[in-house]
Amino acid sequence: MLGDEPGGVTINPKADARRHHLSYDRSVKTLARIWPRLAIWGPPVVLGGVGLFEIWVEPIFQPPPSFPGPVGVHTVGVLVLVAGLSVRRRAPGVALGAVLADLLLEWAYGPEVVSLPAFVGMLVAFYSVGAHRDLRGAALRLGAGLLVLLALDVVDVARGHGTVLDATGEYPFVLVVWGAGVAVRNMRLRASDLEDRVGLLARERDEKARAAAAQERTRIARELHDVVAHSVSTMVLQASGARQVLRSHTDEADDAMRSVELTGRQALRELRRMLGILRTDDRPSLDPQPGVADIELLVARMRDTGLPVELEVSGAPPGLAPGLDLTAYRIVQEALTNVLKHAGRVETSVRVTFDVDALDLLIHNSGPTPRPTSNGGDPGHGLIGMRERVALYDGSLRARPDDDGGGGFTVHARLPLEGERA
Repeated sequence: MLGDEPGGVTINPKADARRHHLSYDRSVKTLARIWPRLAIWGPPVVLGGVGLFEIWVEPIFQPPPSFPGPVGVHTVGVLVLVAGLSVRRRAPGVALGAVLADLLLEWAYGPEVVSLPAFVGMLVAFYSVGAHRDLRGAALRLGAGLLVLLALDVVDVARGHGTVLDATGEYPFVLVVWGAGVAVRNMRLRASDLEDRVGLLARERDEKARAAAAQERTRIARELHDVVAHSVSTMVLQASGARQVLRSHTDEADDAMRSVELTGRQALRELRRMLGILRTDDRPSLDPQPGVADIELLVARMRDTGLPVELEVSGAPPGLAPGLDLTAYRIVQEALTNVLKHAGRVETSVRVTFDVDALDLLIHNSGPTPRPTSNGGDPGHGLIGMRERVALYDGSLRARPDDDGGGGFTVHARLPLEGERA
């Protein structure tokens, strides 16, 4: 019914669409906000709940129990499974070990039956191993897990608890979920690498744009310089002529001085334009320049970007000259930026040491080996700036890969404090 009829329903398509659209947006935003936690805690909570239900509740209504053996022992096994799966992203090997421990516990009391929580938890653990470890580590953990399953199946077949076909039924599932985890990890790494490349290309584009703008400003400034120089030369000639005819031809001298005034005003305007062209687009910041005291905030910002970095400060910080203070901050900033850009989100440590006569900066990451850049150049472009800053204060800089071959990289800068205290 239409809204114009008595007792009808008012139809407003735009208002209805807007209301439903806002409701949909709120739902999507809410789901996006809670999804990371739901993805982490959902599997262990659900599987733990199902396992405890089968142990304690199901036997009341449907004997015999699904879990043969002492309920207390199996409860501990389910809790171990839940605890392992809750850390499956940080420690997938621990998660796999916890799930296999619960599986061994069930097998010890009832080798013929594997519970649903143990089977699904095993698949989740194998997937996590593939998704959250490098290929070598994932393969080693897969092999260890398969050896445990194979040993249990061999014992079952030898005892007559099943056939060879029954014993090998779970292996295709294990291999498929492990392979899916490896594929997801590779896609995630590829996406991260593409994101880094896009950021690098954007920075290079901005730098080229700034360089082109600076070059154009310089060209325009040269042209305006020629204009101003010509105007000043004209003023000099007119002033000289006016001086020569000042007493004999007053009118001509007045015209010449008026021309000098006009030409001077024009030259002044062109000079102002030239100075405006030479200024950069960046307005000077009134904020104080950062220093060693701001390194802690820098480390916190790097953690927010996903770089796991730890900071250690030792010694009594003296008052530093502003230039040296800024230099120390920029070295740490450039080193952490290079880690994020070339090695990725790897474990990194920053150590700031105030010695009696020097400030010691040590930035170390655990690897992997820095990836080559798209233009094939040295991945440590920021090292040039570091060396320039350190050389300005007669310091020393050592930046090189670790000698143990593990792929790590260390930046060690030492800045003398003699004459640089505030």
